[in-house]
Amino acid sequence: RPSAAQFASSARCALKLGWFDCFADANALKAVLSDAWPLTPAALYVLPLLSARVAQNERSLFTFLNQIELTSPITLENVYAYFTEAMRCDTGVGGTHRRWLETESARSRANNQIEREILAATCLLQLGTGGERRRLTRSALVFAVATGTSYASKVVEKAIDDLLGRKLLLHRLRNDDVSIWHGADFDIRSRVEEEKARMQKDFDLPSFLRKECPAPFERPLRHNVEYNISR
Repeated sequence: RPSAAQFASSARCALKLGWFDCFADANALKAVLSDAWPLTPAALYVLPLLSARVAQNERSLFTFLNQIELTSPITLENVYAYFTEAMRCDTGVGGTHRRWLETESARSRANNQIEREILAATCLLQLGTGGERRRLTRSALVFAVATGTSYASKVVEKAIDDLLGRKLLLHRLRNDDVSIWHGADFDIRSRVEEEKARMQKDFDLPSFLRKECPAPFERPLRHNVEYNISR
């Protein structure tokens, strides 16, 4: 369990990052963080927001707390694992399915547990209350993964650098925004053009049109009436 000084430091950092904006006093937030332990500050911040967005608000929140093992710190990895099915099924307009899919794709290429936790934290911390994506600074990501856990900040920094190097994370330096990379190094446009050029050599347009777009049959009713043609 963290010390009182560590809870106080976490409260000040959380307020500085813009979390728990309903608290104006770091001392009050410190007391809440202490009472909510073993939830880490990041888990406590994300849990009600995620429950409201993809689940059933307080009902899902308290079900999570009743089912989770409270003998060790509850991190964003635990929150992500519990709500992953709800995120997968959230396919409506502004839903979380696409972000979940991007996260799962990145997590499947992670090398170790800390990298998977960083990717889960990135996903959850960027989810807004609606369909928007929130800005996530690098310092906020380090704080979320390291605070209240066994990971040192330097270890988290190193893991983030590794993810950035392998292009599983993207860091926009201009506005200090970290996100899960959902692009590709594969030059799709060039490959499509190459495939089109290859197919054009032996492509028989008339045969293709006869097969795929046969001409419709039209009865010449007006012509038959005008010229008194009956069949």
